[in-house]
Amino acid sequence: RVFEAYQVESDFGRTIEAYKAKIDPGGGSVDADMLRVGRVGLYYRTIGDGRLGYWNAAQGQWSPLPNSPYRRLVDQGLRVARQEIAPELVSIPLVPSEVERP
Repeated sequence: RVFEAYQVESDFGRTIEAYKAKIDPGGGSVDADMLRVGRVGLYYRTIGDGRLGYWNAAQGQWSPLPNSPYRRLVDQGLRVARQEIAPELVSIPLVPSEVERP
């Protein structure tokens, strides 16, 4: 059972998922297309005005991303996750968490 649990966790880390959700990136709740990349990244594109951002785990809040170059990359990731295009390497920004040093 321990091995099975480890395998499930390992597999989850290598998945990509797209879904819709309501989030509050600042200024009120909005509908957004969400992109989850394994356990390393959670990104959003708001429906309507198309603002971009990511979950900043170090700050515990949503942080904005500039449209250039990230619009194309997030759009591409969403299309891959929805199986609208063939899987391919997608360069998505990763923001490391702050590491406390002794």
